[in-house]
Amino acid sequence: MGDESKNKVVEESGDRKIGTFESHIDIAARFDLLDFSNASKITGSKFVFLKNEAALLEMALINWSLQKVASKGFTPFTTPDISR
Repeated sequence: MGDESKNKVVEESGDRKIGTFESHIDIAARFDLLDFSNASKITGSKFVFLKNEAALLEMALINWSLQKVASKGFTPFTTPDISR
């Protein structure tokens, strides 16, 4: 993992909004869309599990995208989870 404290801003554009706004994390917590604690137990890192409507939205977007590219000739397939 990289050290986030060493990140530097290369460029900024536009005006920063002034005021207090809910973060996406706060909104997701309010609607029970993310699971950080179980994700970190399993992955040991800064990953998150999507749950409830967030998981359904991700699956719907994947399905929509696959249908779009399949209609243009792409052949979707799945692979085994384990290989040599």
